[in-house]
Amino acid sequence: LDEVTRHLAGKLYADKGYVGHELFKRLWRRGLHLITSIRRNMRNHLMPLADKVMPRKRFLIETVLDTLKSEMGLEHSRHRPVINAMVHVLSCLVAYAFRPGKPSISLTARQIKAYP
Repeated sequence: LDEVTRHLAGKLYADKGYVGHELFKRLWRRGLHLITSIRRNMRNHLMPLADKVMPRKRFLIETVLDTLKSEMGLEHSRHRPVINAMVHVLSCLVAYAFRPGKPSISLTARQIKAYP
């Protein structure tokens, strides 16, 4: 995980399985805040409302990724030059943007104000 997140900063939403105090501290020192739902055996910690709401919206993210893979052909990986692979990813995202009936996250005014 350290190699993948080496150049990232901000918030990283992850599964409960990634929760570990050492990992959390390592990422925090690098400026990356690990946000997960808490496990049953963990103590509840005070966190911003926005960070508490977003892990519950995970099914929406999974739906979008599944649509990109299955309907837009994002999993195709036979591109030899890297630029062709990037053009393919971009074309999938543009096709998804024009797709009618996309799912969306509905947030209350209070939840929207919670974001910086």
